[in-house]
Amino acid sequence: MICVGGDIHGRITDFYDGGLAFEEALGCAFSTVLHVGDFGVWPDPERIDRATRKHDGPGEFAEWRDAGLPVPRETIFIKGNHEDFDWLAEHCNGEVLPGLSLLANGE
Repeated sequence: MICVGGDIHGRITDFYDGGLAFEEALGCAFSTVLHVGDFGVWPDPERIDRATRKHDGPGEFAEWRDAGLPVPRETIFIKGNHEDFDWLAEHCNGEVLPGLSLLANGE
């Protein structure tokens, strides 16, 4: 079973807590999570864009990355319009957190 979500803007803990609670309510586990944009990949919180700064800030990506935390379910994501595009360009089709992989444009 696949779970699809989007627009978490770096609120990784809340996203997966909600997903795991949803699994429990359904009585099954998701094999894969597909995230459809605005995951909130900001490895350097100082580089966030104006819209992200105006709203909730950079989220938890940098903290998870620095701690080497794995996501609890295999997750594939595509870029949204609020991500660090330069950093992602260096990590195309690669794992950006343990278990979290970028699907490059056109793949």
